[in-house]
Amino acid sequence: MKYLEQTKQIREEAEQRKIETAALSLEHRFRAVFESAPDAIIIVNSKGLITYLNSQTEEMFGYEKSELQGRPIEILVPQNLRTRHVALRDAYFRGATGRPMGVARDLMGVRKDGTFVPVDISLSPGTGDPNPYVVTSIRDITQKKEIDAQMRAALAEKEVLLREIHHRVKNNLNVISSLLDLQLENISDPTLINAFRESQNRVISMALIHEKLYQSQDLSRIDFEEYVKDLIPTLFHSYGVDQTKVEVSMDIPHVDLGIDVAIPCSLIVNELVSNALKYAFKSVTKGEIGIGVHSNTTADPTEYELVVEDNGIGLPKGFDIDRAKSLGLRLVKTLTRQLGGRVRFTSDHGTKFSIRFSVPSRHEKEAPNVH
Repeated sequence: MKYLEQTKQIREEAEQRKIETAALSLEHRFRAVFESAPDAIIIVNSKGLITYLNSQTEEMFGYEKSELQGRPIEILVPQNLRTRHVALRDAYFRGATGRPMGVARDLMGVRKDGTFVPVDISLSPGTGDPNPYVVTSIRDITQKKEIDAQMRAALAEKEVLLREIHHRVKNNLNVISSLLDLQLENISDPTLINAFRESQNRVISMALIHEKLYQSQDLSRIDFEEYVKDLIPTLFHSYGVDQTKVEVSMDIPHVDLGIDVAIPCSLIVNELVSNALKYAFKSVTKGEIGIGVHSNTTADPTEYELVVEDNGIGLPKGFDIDRAKSLGLRLVKTLTRQLGGRVRFTSDHGTKFSIRFSVPSRHEKEAPNVH
C-alpha cells in the first residue's frame, strides 16, 4: 500500500514538474516575442500604472525599465494632456475593447529628455486575469510622417507644375488665335474670313478649357456650366450677334467633366451654337438657344446627354448628318464618335441636337460628377 502511495506521489510530482516546465517554456516564448516586437509594448493595470514594458519602449522613450515600472502611464503623455488622459483611461477600463487610438488625430509621446515623438497607439484589454490590464502597443511613426511630408510637398510641386502647364497651353492657344486675327487683316474673301473665324473660335474654346482647369481646385476636372457661360459671349462677339436678340438658357446642374470629356463636349457646343448664330435666326424675331447636360441617374448614372437646341428656321429638308459637307457638323460627328456616343437631331420647330455618351465610372476612369 505504501509503495502505491509513493508511486502516485512520484507520478504527481513528475506531472507537476512537467506543467511547470511547460509554463516556464511558454513564459520564455512569450518574453522572446514580447522583447523582439518592433513596437514599444507596455502593460498597464487598472490604476494606470506600468507593470511591464519591453526593450523597444526603453529605446523609443529613453528611459530604463526601472524608471518606468510602477509609474503612471501619463509619464509618456504630453504635460497638457495628462489630466484628460487619466479620465479617458478610466473610461476605457470601464468598457475595454481592442481598438486603435487617435483615429484622424496626431498623437504624440514624450521622451525622457522632453522631446516629442509622433506615434500610433493600439489598445488591447487583457483576458483571463482577475486583475484588469491593458496591453498598449506604440509605434514610432517619425519616418512615416517625414515620408508623408515629402509626398505632400511633391504633390504640391506637381500641382503647381500642372497649373503652369495649363496656363502656358492657354497662352499658346491665345497666341495662335491672335495670329489668326492678324492673318484676317490681309483677307477680303468672305468665305476665307468665315473659315478663319471658325478656326479661331475652336482655338478659343480649347484655350478656355485650360484656363478653367488651372483656375479649378481639381486640376483634372472643370465645372462645365461655368465654362459654357464664358464661351457663349465669345461666340456672340465673334459673329457680331446682338445678345439682346438671342436668348441663351442653360440647364447644366453643376456637372464636372474630366478633361478627356470636357474638350470634345466643348468643341461640340462651340460648333452647334456657332451654327445656330450663323444660320438659324435669319427670319426669326427673337432667337432662343438652349444648352443642357444631364446624367441618366435612374437607369445608368454613367450615361450623359448633351443637348443644344434653337427655335430657328430648322435644317434643310432631307438633311443627313452623315453626308453633311459642313466642317462643323463633321466635327460634331467625329467628336461624338470620340466620346463613344451617338448623335440624334430633330428639326420640327427649330433644331435640336442630342448627343448621348457613356463615361466609365470614376473608379475606372475620371467621369463626370453631378453635385
